[in-house]
Amino acid sequence: MQVYPSYQKQIFADGLPVEDGHQHVALHTAVKYAELEVVQFLINEDENTLLKQDSLWEIPLHKACREGRLDIIELLLTKNLDQLLVKGRDGCIPLHTAINCASLDIVQCLVEADKSTLVKSGKHMEVALHKACRDGKVDIVKYIVSRSPESVLIEDYFERIPSHMAVEYASLQVVKVFVATDETLTKRDYFGNVALHIAAGRASLEVVQYLVEENETTLTMVGSRREVALHKACRACKFDVIEYLMNKNMAAVT
Repeated sequence: MQVYPSYQKQIFADGLPVEDGHQHVALHTAVKYAELEVVQFLINEDENTLLKQDSLWEIPLHKACREGRLDIIELLLTKNLDQLLVKGRDGCIPLHTAINCASLDIVQCLVEADKSTLVKSGKHMEVALHKACRDGKVDIVKYIVSRSPESVLIEDYFERIPSHMAVEYASLQVVKVFVATDETLTKRDYFGNVALHIAAGRASLEVVQYLVEENETTLTMVGSRREVALHKACRACKFDVIEYLMNKNMAAVT
């Protein structure tokens, strides 16, 4: 067993715990850089530091998720599950941080500790599935959908469901996980846009083709500015999408 210097023990014996300029206590730093036994030592000395928030309102669990340290995350979760619901200044709970920065095994570890975190909202009222679709992580998207099917239709502050995020930010592989239902294809956001409107201006041609093939009625649906998908593609100067939509619209007319 490693012996720690007496000054380390003195820090806790005096009941400080000492903060740096970012309001980090030792545990915030240890979960990023130190070995597991050091983290265990610090927790044993003062378990209250598990919930100590820094200048970003983040606790050590946020930091461990950002660094992808599964062994330390598992240790932290044995001590206090209240950590899972603490929000940083950006509104993110540790699960949201893990989705942005870490791998599927860490996301699974957090969800299995408390499945309710899948429907906890963060910034702009986004839940975990919104964030996974924004990041385009197909393995995490599949896992969340399997564990929380209701997440597919949860709206954020702008009335966007996760499929809106998927068509804007992710690949066709992610879009195919859950988008292909009439409910998701025709759901409007706050601005009146359905998935095809968003894809026409932001996504690849293959995503646009997939959405049209799944529901051609969306070709003539009117969105924001009373524009159809073809308007959105023209606004974004996406020639391949424009050409495809024009051909589809002409075929529909004839």
